[in-house]
Amino acid sequence: VVYRDLEHQTLNIRQGPSIVDPILTKVPYGATLSVLAQSGLWVQVEYNGHVGWCAWHSLKDASYRYLFDPSEAP
Repeated sequence: VVYRDLEHQTLNIRQGPSIVDPILTKVPYGATLSVLAQSGLWVQVEYNGHVGWCAWHSLKDASYRYLFDPSEAP
């Protein structure tokens, strides 16, 4: 998947699925990440050897479509 959030130039990858969890790394706009899991509105991803969490709405597929429907979040 690709980080494509036009409002922000970088994406925070966090230690856990919460905005209070520490930031592990930052991902530049347009970078490709691997999706590992989903928990509510958070997605577990891997980027450059870092495994962490980010908000679902920051990730889109190659056609700029959202990967997840938040109404279907567990």
